[in-house]
Amino acid sequence: MTTQVVSKSVKVVNGERTVHGTLEVACFSKEARAKRATKTAGICICIALVCLTIPGAHFILVPLMVLLTPFFVIRTYRITTSIVGASTVCAACGGKLTLLSSKEDYPLYERCLSCQRENRISLAD
Repeated sequence: MTTQVVSKSVKVVNGERTVHGTLEVACFSKEARAKRATKTAGICICIALVCLTIPGAHFILVPLMVLLTPFFVIRTYRITTSIVGASTVCAACGGKLTLLSSKEDYPLYERCLSCQRENRISLAD
């Protein structure tokens, strides 16, 4: 198995109120990370090939994409975990909290779409 999805317990804090929930986190193996990085390289090369058809601008866009490809590939390869789902509510209003961030870097700060208050999400003790 190259990608494993695990559930992590989190607490959502807004002021004095705290609620608990879970996050679904995908953990990537080296093979899965290499596959994702290769896919990223392919996308960058395809963008560079499409840029060849743009008269004049291809003199800047193609070398730019070629130079940026290693940056995107290395950045993609270094991502070992990613948030794929959440089952939690806003600590302020109790509405469903939608996570817009996929990077697992605690504490997370997510704004509730219902009440527009910011919630701090951290791993439960």
